Amino acid sequence: MLAEPRLSCRSGGNANFMAGGEIPIPMVNGDGEMSVTFKPYGVLFNIKPTASESGVISASVSTELSAVDSGVTVGGLPGFLMRRTATDVNLREGETLVLSGLLNDDTGKTVEKVAGLGDIPILGHLFKSKQFRSNQSELVVLVTPHFISPDSQLNRGLIDSGERRLQETKERIADKAKPPAPPLAKPPLKDH
Repeated sequence: MLAEPRLSCRSGGNANFMAGGEIPIPMVNGDGEMSVTFKPYGVLFNIKPTASESGVISASVSTELSAVDSGVTVGGLPGFLMRRTATDVNLREGETLVLSGLLNDDTGKTVEKVAGLGDIPILGHLFKSKQFRSNQSELVVLVTPHFISPDSQLNRGLIDSGERRLQETKERIADKAKPPAPPLAKPPLKDH
């Protein structure tokens, strides 16, 4: 499991999640001035829910799985491999929407050899190694909407959990910032 985010937003609002990174892309405008735009990649998720009086939650949901593709470059900048899905759904509180089909199959082969010796017919195999790599992953997104009021038990539990995690993080940071204890002084040796 890559992540298990809990997003909240008001009816008609927008909630986003990203697990990945950003690549700087230099851009030159018409005046010749250069600026940098950052292109996100990884797992990108966006949801825009709207609740009705009848308890139905309409939502626009989009997901993207992208990765840097160094095999495709333009002007020294890498390309991206992308898989996207988007849908509009109607759900009731507690019902679950499952989005899947965003597959990633990354395979490759690496050959390392001793220069010159690895190219000798028949004996060259003694001076090289081959490594095969296969990595498959599937992104499955589960969306289960809940109505949360400020005084609800669910909201109180989320706040308590967040405060606990914040306190644990503060304690870990404080422990790392403490200087190490000085070594104990050894008593002087006496000559007898």
